[in-house]
Amino acid sequence: MKIAIQTKFIDERDYPRKNLKYYSSAGPKKRLTDKLLKTCKGYCMYCGKKVVIERDYRFQLEHTVDKAGNINQKVDCNEVLKHCKYNLAISCSECNQVCKKMVDKVDLGKLKSLEKCPSICTEICKNYNELKDEYEKMNAIILQPLGNSEYGDNAIVYNLLDNLYEPDEKIKKDDSIFFIQNHIIRFKLNGERFSEAIVSISSRAVDFIDSGVSKTDDLFRLLKGEAFENIIGEDFVCFLEKYFSDSSCKRIKNFCSLLVILDSII
Repeated sequence: MKIAIQTKFIDERDYPRKNLKYYSSAGPKKRLTDKLLKTCKGYCMYCGKKVVIERDYRFQLEHTVDKAGNINQKVDCNEVLKHCKYNLAISCSECNQVCKKMVDKVDLGKLKSLEKCPSICTEICKNYNELKDEYEKMNAIILQPLGNSEYGDNAIVYNLLDNLYEPDEKIKKDDSIFFIQNHIIRFKLNGERFSEAIVSISSRAVDFIDSGVSKTDDLFRLLKGEAFENIIGEDFVCFLEKYFSDSSCKRIKNFCSLLVILDSII
């Protein structure tokens, strides 16, 4: 059994029409940030960690393609990518400052013609799109918030029985599988940053049922009220509701107990 992991968060058509100085502290930055936060539900777009807890904001507005470019380029395009509305994503500090720092950077010379961006753009320009593709392929990263169109909206799945993240089975090519696996490794999804959210939710489900909850509707309502440390926890509750809505709480308890046991022996 596998849970599809979201690997694209926004459609380019959903962006504000006007191009403003989004990386300022004024209104434009807040409007775009609020939009991005809404699409990712307050979780890091790369690792799924919760970055908004009530009024505590622990996220960073990160640049999808590094805004400085490489050391060899002759064109200074820093301001272009710094304020490009398509080049901003929501990230936790670890993903932004550690996982995305060790990358090969691209020559931003192609952006020379964009030093004076139009006041309004309604689609990603050809030059930025080429740079994004080059950056992705060079570093094997699914860049957010637009994702990678080649791999779809859910390129990564979580294998509940093996207790790990892996490429979706629809991805068949060896180089594509390598790409997705490299992304998983880069953001340490199966390593030191692995989330215990599914085991935690499974344990809570067992506790609720043992305490007397006998209706699945009541169980799902209680589980949805839990605080999820990672979006995978929220996804897992949706998974349970989808596949066990017509089942008994006893069956859900058996399944969740199995996941807890498997976690202890893997």
